[in-house]
Amino acid sequence: MEALEYEDRRFVEVFVRQFERSGVLLSERDSKQLATINARMHEIEFEFYTNSSEQEYHIFFTKAELEGVPKEFFYDRTPIYQNGIETYAVSARHQDCADVLNYAVNEDVRKRIFVANGTMCSENIYLLQEAIKQRQRMASLLGYSTFAEYMLSTQLAQTPTAVYKLETELRDRLQDVIYNEIECLKQLKAGHMDALGKPFSDFYDWDYSFYANRLTQSKYNIAHSDIREYLPLSNVLKGVLDLYADLLGLKIVKVEAPETWHDSVLMYKVWDVCQNELIGFAYLDLFTRSGKYNGAAVWPVRPGFRREDGTLVLPVAAMVANFAHPTANSPTLLNHSDVKLLLYQFGHLFHNICSKTKWSQFHGTACKETDYVEAPSQMMENWAWEPSFLQKIAKHYQTNQPISKKMMENLVASRKCELGAEKIGQVFLGLFDMYIHDNHDYSQNVAELYNSLQKDILLSNLGDTEVFKVATQLHLMSGYAGTYYAYLWGEVIAADMFASRFKKDGINNCKTGMDFRREILQPGGSRDGYVSLEKFLGRKPNFDAFFKMISSV
Repeated sequence: MEALEYEDRRFVEVFVRQFERSGVLLSERDSKQLATINARMHEIEFEFYTNSSEQEYHIFFTKAELEGVPKEFFYDRTPIYQNGIETYAVSARHQDCADVLNYAVNEDVRKRIFVANGTMCSENIYLLQEAIKQRQRMASLLGYSTFAEYMLSTQLAQTPTAVYKLETELRDRLQDVIYNEIECLKQLKAGHMDALGKPFSDFYDWDYSFYANRLTQSKYNIAHSDIREYLPLSNVLKGVLDLYADLLGLKIVKVEAPETWHDSVLMYKVWDVCQNELIGFAYLDLFTRSGKYNGAAVWPVRPGFRREDGTLVLPVAAMVANFAHPTANSPTLLNHSDVKLLLYQFGHLFHNICSKTKWSQFHGTACKETDYVEAPSQMMENWAWEPSFLQKIAKHYQTNQPISKKMMENLVASRKCELGAEKIGQVFLGLFDMYIHDNHDYSQNVAELYNSLQKDILLSNLGDTEVFKVATQLHLMSGYAGTYYAYLWGEVIAADMFASRFKKDGINNCKTGMDFRREILQPGGSRDGYVSLEKFLGRKPNFDAFFKMISSV
């Protein structure tokens, strides 16, 4: 072992560990049990994803009922006449649901779409319930107390205790923030109902997005529906690609008429500017369609690696999203949250493209610590709040006029408005994940626990509805089961990297960008995450920048 190079030694160590974690040391009887569990888990995961991607449900609303929804919502949407009344089909999935919850003035309309979205895929509850039991059986066979303990043993956090410590500290710090926010939104709704001449009953979950938008508009004098008009997808996409190219020393060239799995898919060749060499290929599958994965993600289609003769196999990666299609009257317009989404997902995309490893199993986002792999992408979200970046991407889709300085300043200032809710939402999902996976004998109904915990932490109010949003939480059937906390842990690391290097050196500092590429992206999983962080930061990472950010809320 000592004679091997570092990456080769790590390969052997990880290879042996993976064999042990897959049950190579088990008795023949236990091995058969484990094989049965794994086979059943594959079936469960397939059924869960199939249900989530293929089930479709529409509600029909009149245009009057959809008052407040942006006008481009109706572009190229064919009216459907029911009993002589003109209606529009609204999907309970994808962007439709978000648009109605964000903008529809009519509370009953928001409630109906909320319930429709929250009651999809009921069979997934039973699949998740079984998956939890199967995972615990697997962990016990492999000598671990719980599935969470099994998953965390290879992470930066290492133990459930460390995860609970971070999650509960954040919950305690943010509990007053979410309470004050809900009280503020409740008063806002009461005033709105009074102005409409309607009785105020209570503040419910289907009210949150609508009144949070109104609060942002009144407090910071911005309307997200107006911001959308300055964020056509084409502008934002170009700006994000230019940012990554400039920061990481890349040339990104669009391939004309590529051979892809769908006509709307884009393909790019990525070149290293300094070396003038091709380093990888990227696909962008950006628009929603029936039967497609219901979310946003990046997949390494082909990892890069070094052949025995020393030549490199170039990586191929694909980024998938579900944006609305452009219409004859309007291009695809994005919310500001979509800008953050693109910056984040492109972080994963270019992690895969810029990585250069000997072994394919270490390439790009194939880092062995889930709570580390999120950090580079999460760090890139910060540019969504940087004025210099916003000036480049935000131009009106009709006039091409740049966003006004005042509107941009107000948008940046509004960040504080969403920080608390965003972080405590991560705390909720992380603790739910731990509660179901750090448990010796889990028997409680997962939908009931999800709703109960949501009420306790997020002050959720479902009224008289019976919803089970847990049934469409795809991360619970992915490699993040038992490690959802990784998103929050990654944000801690991301805040440290951004504050300590990019904010200090300059957010467009090319040297810092190349350091980031060389020390964080390029090694992929070929070395321990803490080693890469120490090389980039010049010290061990800490929580200071993250808690400083939280204290500003």
